[in-house]
Amino acid sequence: MPEPWTGSEIASALESGSRELASYFRSIPEPVFFSGDDKAWGPAHHLAHVTRPHSRIGSALRNPSVLPAHASGRSRTYSEIRDTYRTGLVAAAPQLATSNPIPPVVEPGATREGLADAYAAEAERLRAALADWSEEQLDARAMRHPILGFLTTREMLFFIHIHDRHHLDNVRGKLSAPEH
Repeated sequence: MPEPWTGSEIASALESGSRELASYFRSIPEPVFFSGDDKAWGPAHHLAHVTRPHSRIGSALRNPSVLPAHASGRSRTYSEIRDTYRTGLVAAAPQLATSNPIPPVVEPGATREGLADAYAAEAERLRAALADWSEEQLDARAMRHPILGFLTTREMLFFIHIHDRHHLDNVRGKLSAPEH
C-alpha cells in the first residue's frame, strides 16, 4: 500500500489497519489474551493501550478549537513520522519501562470481545471525526505527543496508524515465538 497523505487516504489506512488489528486480537484464545500484567503486557494490555489514543485524538478532532496552531503548518511524510517514532521509542525506552504516559486499563471482568469492540468503536469515532477536517486544517493544527512533542494533526494520524501496527506486530511476534 502506498503511504497515505490525504485525509481520505489516512482514513482508509486507519480503517483497514483497525479491522486487521481487531480481527487478530479477537482470534487470540482468552487465556493467552489475558496473560500478562501491568509490567509485562499481554494482548489485552496492548489492545487497551491502543484504544486510549484513538479516544483522545478522536475527541480532539471533534473539538478543533482546543488545538493550538502548529508552528510550521507543514507536515512530514508518513515515513518520516514512522522513523521519528522508532527513534523516539529507543530513546524513551528506559522511561517507558517505568512509566508509560498512556497505561493500559484492563478492568476486572473485561472480555476479549468487549475490549475489541471498544477499540473498534473508538477507531470508528476517530475516522468519523476526521471526515470533517480539510487538508489545510490537518497541517495547521497541532497535537502534543508524549514522546515526539508537537505534531501536526496529519502527523498524529500517521502516528496512530504506525502505533497500532507497532503493537499488532509486537503481539504477533510474541505469540508466534517458539515458547507459545
